[in-house]
Amino acid sequence: MDAVAGEPRTLMESALKRFSGAADSGGLLHVLGDVAPVVGGTTRSVLKSIEYHNGTLELGVHTPDVPTLDLMRERLGNVPGLKAEVTAANSLDNGVDGRLRIAGAKP
Repeated sequence: MDAVAGEPRTLMESALKRFSGAADSGGLLHVLGDVAPVVGGTTRSVLKSIEYHNGTLELGVHTPDVPTLDLMRERLGNVPGLKAEVTAANSLDNGVDGRLRIAGAKP
C-alpha cells in the first residue's frame, strides 16, 4: 500500500467535499440532512433508491397511494431552499412506485 502525503484530517475533509459536492453550495450531505426528517417521518412509505448528480437528488419511493406520494412532495417542497417534484408514479397492486426529484432552490 502506498503512503499518501499530507495531514490526514485535511485529506479526509478534502475527500468529503469532493463526494458531497462543495460544502459551500450544499452538496449531497446537506440535502440529505434536509430531506431525511421528511422521508423518515413518512411511516407508510419505503425509500427504495437514492441517486445524486449535478446537484439534484432523486429518490425512488414506494407509497400506498398517489396522495401519499404527493404529500411527500409537498412536505419536501416546504423545506426552505428545496424544490421538489414528482417525476414518475406507477400504480401497482400494493401501492405506487414513485420518483421524486429534489433540488436546491436557485438564488
